[in-house]
Amino acid sequence: MYIHKDHYFKKAKKEGYPARSVYKLQEINQCHRLIKPGCKVLELGCSPGSWLKYSAGIIGERGIIVGIDKQKMTQALPDNAHFIQADINQLSLDDLRGFCDCFDLLLSDMAPATTGIKWADEQASLELAEKTLYLAQNLLSKEGKLLLKVFEGGEIKNLVLNIKKQFKKVQLIRPAAVRKTSREIYVLALGKN
Repeated sequence: MYIHKDHYFKKAKKEGYPARSVYKLQEINQCHRLIKPGCKVLELGCSPGSWLKYSAGIIGERGIIVGIDKQKMTQALPDNAHFIQADINQLSLDDLRGFCDCFDLLLSDMAPATTGIKWADEQASLELAEKTLYLAQNLLSKEGKLLLKVFEGGEIKNLVLNIKKQFKKVQLIRPAAVRKTSREIYVLALGKN
């Protein structure tokens, strides 16, 4: 049964985050220390801004975070956070390098508009993941990190094998804040070659 206003929803509102998704990132970050002061972060699928706000608070004034989403951002952002309203497929590498030459961390919480058709939704999720991996190859620094949301399914194995060719350590993570009915899972990749 789907419960919209669950514990994480209420906690996010109480703590001033626009969405419950912040607790997925928070759990992963507490275990793996992805976000550090001074980090340069690129976030895909950033609206409504919970991950941006959380990350900006950690990276501090020396860090920078650039968020991209097709949806509008209504939340005010701190000085170290930038937002681009665009389809990621419409942006060039040079558009993104305008903020910094390379990023330390690429976060992707992108999800396709779901149809309810399992294989179609999985395929759309994988296409977003492939685009994210392309950006990681071209925009992450050596030893950079990637956190990528995908829908579970048969083709995820090939995606993970592809990521393992480019990063030293790769693992699948399902944070506690992911809804029980959701098929989303996160791929964490550390140490870009």
